Amino acid sequence: MLSTELESAVAKTTEDAALARLNEDVKLRAIRAEGEEALERARDAIALAFWSLGKGATHLASQPQDLARVLASLVLLLGGWFTAREGSLLLRKLLAKRLSKPALVRETSRQSGLRGALAFVLAAFRGLWEQLRLSVTGTLPSVGLEEAVLNGIVFAPSLRESVGGLALSVARAHSRSAPLRHLLVYGPPGTGKTMVRRS
Repeated sequence: MLSTELESAVAKTTEDAALARLNEDVKLRAIRAEGEEALERARDAIALAFWSLGKGATHLASQPQDLARVLASLVLLLGGWFTAREGSLLLRKLLAKRLSKPALVRETSRQSGLRGALAFVLAAFRGLWEQLRLSVTGTLPSVGLEEAVLNGIVFAPSLRESVGGLALSVARAHSRSAPLRHLLVYGPPGTGKTMVRRS
């Protein structure tokens, strides 16, 4: 009885293995057939694309006006793409430059670009004018400037000199469109620190 069960088990295993091989062969043939069909479709699509390109090239060669239109369209398309890309990069840089600085630094920093160049030229002319005025009159224009800034404000005598120097420095920096350097203003809120910086 044991040998009969063993023989039937061996026969069943052999039969299952033969069926598995047969199924595997059927699956491989189906995969090969699908691959050949896909390859044939790809060849047909490539042939159609090249045929269409050839037909379009022959038409453009026979019609110079259409060729000029196509070339102009391509140039405009590339120009638009380039302009949009460069414009967005420039806008990003300008926004990053503008927004990366705190407001206090933005307002007190030196100007750049055309405005900065004009401010530099004007400051140079002002400096020359002050030098010319000094050489002709022999008096410093800053004395008048300090008096004009502090006119009508009452200070203690010792404080008037300190505030006068500060006012003169602020006025000169403002006239040159330059930030006021090396100055630390401190104190409780509401005492005019920001007003001094903006003046």
